[in-house]
Amino acid sequence: APVADSAQPLRLDADFELLLPGPGAVHLWLPELALPEQPIAVSGSLRNRPQGLAIEQARIALGDIEVRADGMFKHEGQFDVKLTASGPDASALSGPVRVELPGQPFRLSARLAGDAALLEVRDIEATLGDSRLEGEVTWAQGAERRLQARLHVRPGGVHGRLRQRQPRCC
Repeated sequence: APVADSAQPLRLDADFELLLPGPGAVHLWLPELALPEQPIAVSGSLRNRPQGLAIEQARIALGDIEVRADGMFKHEGQFDVKLTASGPDASALSGPVRVELPGQPFRLSARLAGDAALLEVRDIEATLGDSRLEGEVTWAQGAERRLQARLHVRPGGVHGRLRQRQPRCC
């Protein structure tokens, strides 16, 4: 049997599907993540390509909430991933994001790209109820940290009803 050698990686591909009855296993690794008590389904593919690791048709479903990802993590430490998230009730995410969200349908899509020094969130399109947000954000760190954002908000019926949740401790 071949022995793993980091100088000559085996470059295995993987298809995965995991069904959990609830967030118990996730809480073992991330106890501060307040997930609702709902079944979790995870599926997708990991493909080794000459330029890096491709994530294809990755999907996480928590009850009616769904997150999808497709993209590439390059060997040089760069990444480019398209994310989408949607669900019928944003308030189900109030715990994990620590912001009170209204019980409105939501959808978020964005492309995340960058490396250890730069994060670009491009092609942001988000809806929450009748409200809509579009734009892009860039965060650069190094000798000088820099945040640049271009966001366009069209308020709807939920405008002004988001409240920061108090952080939980211990």
